[in-house]
Amino acid sequence: MRVFFASAYYGYRGLFFWETPTVYLTQRLLLPLSGLAFFSLIGKFGGSQPLEFYLIGNAMVIASLSGFTIGTAIGVERNIGTLIYLIGSPANRVALFFGRAAVHVAESAIFVVAGFGWAILVFGLDLPLSTWPGILLTIIVGTLAVSGLGLLLGAVAYVMLDAGVLGNIVIFMILLVSGANVPLSELPTALSVFGEALPLTRSIEAAREVAAGGGIAASLPLLLKDLGVGLAYASVGFILFSWIEVIARRRGTLENM
Repeated sequence: MRVFFASAYYGYRGLFFWETPTVYLTQRLLLPLSGLAFFSLIGKFGGSQPLEFYLIGNAMVIASLSGFTIGTAIGVERNIGTLIYLIGSPANRVALFFGRAAVHVAESAIFVVAGFGWAILVFGLDLPLSTWPGILLTIIVGTLAVSGLGLLLGAVAYVMLDAGVLGNIVIFMILLVSGANVPLSELPTALSVFGEALPLTRSIEAAREVAAGGGIAASLPLLLKDLGVGLAYASVGFILFSWIEVIARRRGTLENM
């Protein structure tokens, strides 16, 4: 547990240690809220769904920030040369690997709540108080699920020079094919299948069901499936991480994998 929490704290602090509060809030909050407004207004005036469809979808997409920052944090460690010491340490690998996601998950969940608040205050999204327990549950599950993909991106960052590029591609794919802005039924079959394979897709659908008055129990199957998808990505990431570590030890290098 000590390794888990140390990995969570220092992994997060190491990514943002150089930022001022203004820069941090601009990158982590203002830009996602601007994206929510941008895509929601495009959907309202050019899409086939009501405004609420786009507001809920894009508020949930803010959770994808956790996946991006997890991958970026490991990429930063690789670039500044501290990753070799991490690989050489005797720390428990499960705690070390999964601890990376903890603070990012909590942070992104808070920002998703802020996104819903923005949608309510600025765009008049109607979310009765009775729907909030279900909405909060979908936020937590969606953030956990997408963090599993982030852990996989983090493992890829061990050998990829610029994990941020891959992270940006993933975020835009989530915007396009997760159902946040385009219903899966309107996508080509191949993209629809790809969207089903992404985390967050089912959590977005569950959030819309809860907002429409559906109970938490009705959304549980969707949320459990999303957790399963996120766990699958995280497991693949851990296997890849373990394999890369073995190869790095065998070759005696990590920077030139």
